[in-house]
Amino acid sequence: MPARPTKQLHQCSLCGRKGHNVLRCEAPGAARYRKLLAIYKDDQRLNSKQTGRKGKTRPRRQKFGDRKKKAKDTYSGKRKRLQDDKVRREKRRKQEHLKGDEQNAVKELQKIGFLKAPQRCPFCKRYNLYQADNKGKTVEYRCKWAYCRKRITALNHSYGLPQSLGRGLSATGLLVAIRSYCAATKCVSPLAVAQTIGCSEKPIARLYTCLREMEAKAGAELNYSMRLRKEVELDGHKVRTAWVSKKTTKFLPQAKCQKAKNFILHYGLLGAFERSTSKCLLEAMEPRLQLPASRPPVESADDVRQSCLLDRIQKNTMLYSDGALAWPKVSKEMRKGFRIKQVSHRRQEFLRGRNIGTQIADSRWKSMQSWIPKTVKTLYRGRLNKKLMIYVRSWQFRFAHQHQYIQALGQLFKTKNAD
Repeated sequence: MPARPTKQLHQCSLCGRKGHNVLRCEAPGAARYRKLLAIYKDDQRLNSKQTGRKGKTRPRRQKFGDRKKKAKDTYSGKRKRLQDDKVRREKRRKQEHLKGDEQNAVKELQKIGFLKAPQRCPFCKRYNLYQADNKGKTVEYRCKWAYCRKRITALNHSYGLPQSLGRGLSATGLLVAIRSYCAATKCVSPLAVAQTIGCSEKPIARLYTCLREMEAKAGAELNYSMRLRKEVELDGHKVRTAWVSKKTTKFLPQAKCQKAKNFILHYGLLGAFERSTSKCLLEAMEPRLQLPASRPPVESADDVRQSCLLDRIQKNTMLYSDGALAWPKVSKEMRKGFRIKQVSHRRQEFLRGRNIGTQIADSRWKSMQSWIPKTVKTLYRGRLNKKLMIYVRSWQFRFAHQHQYIQALGQLFKTKNAD
């Protein structure tokens, strides 16, 4: 009679006893061993090869298969051509309402002053240019001399505009871009205008940068030569704030005076606005460092003296200001017969009687703030960004010539083209 097979008992790999395994072992340290074993198995599972793949490593670049074929069609094949055609048709559709006579658009730009009618060939220096036929696409001028015969594009013949405006921008598109810029009351987005015209963003951005710099230069000259009279409102305004560390080198003298790690930099302006007109004077205040959660600084007597705003106001002028004590103090020092009336904003007093207040100044500060885009940073490499003052002077010139502004801007180009 054959012997019965004996039942094989489990043997624990931790303690060596029979009748149980590691999962049921009660020896001291068994629970800790089971946790470490589970962590080890999880690491092995994560580092192992993915299920459903072959054991050999996958090549870096796929050279065949449906996925490769689909990618090829998307980026360089038939689908790519269809996609490019769709984008091209969309741009052409946007330009349909801009289609017009390019010659009339060039004449209008030359009449306003943005373009200059060429008379002399820039290559051979001869006065023998005539308007060449380009099938209505662009307006070009050609030299009559047989040994030259060079062609000149009308859009590039201006001393004020950028030399390269891009191929996609026509004379009609340039006229629409300038009109949209002159009619805007807030900051203009070059991308939105480019999408409307149907061209890229870069030529519109270069054009607007050129216009803004020319406005800023004219605004600075206007701010120096303008004089105010009759009724004038005086006020200070905070343009931007920024966090500054105590280790900064630019504002080190102010940072040493206070015991704090970080400060808030306040950059503000002083303004004088003449009532019933669009005249205004703007000057920058010295930036100040304030402790966090503190009140913004009020304009001081030294700020008013350094700005020289009251020097450009005529004698016996009626002045209106907020509760800052610097305005009546400096106005008495000037001895020009100024009469000043104030309201206290800290006491929630914004208007006294019918006309004592700074409502006009507050509305114009708001208009100026909307012209400065939020994308312009306050600090650039640890110093105040110069673009902020460019936008301020640009707004000042636009506000002073807000009626028929496109003619005023064209007059700047006429002056530059005449030089």
